[in-house]
Amino acid sequence: AAAAAAAAADEAAVADEAAVARTESVTIQPTADAGAIAAASVGVGTRLDCGERHRPEKNWIAFTHEGQLFYVYSIFPHVIVQARATDGACATWHEYTDASFAPFSQLVRDGYQLHGSATAIQYSNDTYLALMHSIGPGGAYTTFAYKFQRKPPFRVRAVSRPLPLQGGQASFASGLLLHEAQNKVVVSYGNNDVEPRALVMSTAHLESLFDSCVVDEWVDVGCDAGCAAAFTVGVFLFLLLLGLGGLAYYRFLTRSPVAARPARA
Repeated sequence: AAAAAAAAADEAAVADEAAVARTESVTIQPTADAGAIAAASVGVGTRLDCGERHRPEKNWIAFTHEGQLFYVYSIFPHVIVQARATDGACATWHEYTDASFAPFSQLVRDGYQLHGSATAIQYSNDTYLALMHSIGPGGAYTTFAYKFQRKPPFRVRAVSRPLPLQGGQASFASGLLLHEAQNKVVVSYGNNDVEPRALVMSTAHLESLFDSCVVDEWVDVGCDAGCAAAFTVGVFLFLLLLGLGGLAYYRFLTRSPVAARPARA
C-alpha cells in the first residue's frame, strides 16, 4: 500500500511538472474574456495555472488591461501576471516585477507582511487604484490604498496612510468601487469577521491620504513616488546653495587687501 501511494504521488508530481511546462509555453491571444464572462448566464470557476500548486494561495488583486485579465500576484515585489479566464492559462513572459517602491521595502524590512485586498479599478487616465493590507508582528491588520501605473510594467506610484476602517486592526477590506458621478470611493469590508460595513469617502479625502511622505515607527506609510524625488531634489539644492555660499564667504576672507591710495597734496 505504501509503495502504491508513493507511486501515485510520483505520478501526480510528474503531472504537475507537465502542467507547469505547458503553462510556460502558452501564448495568450487577445480575446473578449471580460465581455464573455459578463454575458454568461451561469458563472463557471476556472483554476488558474499561475502561482504554486503545493499550497493554498489567496489575496490576488484582479484587474483588466486592454480587455485582458491580469492579477497582482504579489505586493512586494510588485508582481503582475496575465491570465486567460477561459482555461486558466498564464503567460509567464507577461509577468512584470518591480521592487523599487521604497515604502513597501521599508515595511518588509520592519517585519510586516504585505498582501492584496479587493479588485483594482481604473482611477485616472494613467493609474489604477487598489487596496492592500499589512500584517504586523502581532497579527494586526492595517489597510491601505495604493496606485500603480495603468500600463506595463505597472509600477507602484503611491501608497496612502491607513484607511479609517471601523473595528480597529481586525477589519478586512474586500471590495472597491469608484462612483465617478459623485466623486465618491466606496470600500466594503468585514468588521472583525462579525458584520459587513462600507467606508464611503470623497475622492478629495482619499487624495489627502496620499499627501504625506513619512514612514514612522507605526509603519503607517503614506508616500507619493514623486514626493520622495522632490524631497531629494530639495536637499540637493539646499546643499548646493550652502556650498556656494561657503565658497563666496571663503573668497571674501582670503581676498588681497587693496593698497591705500596716497593722499593728494
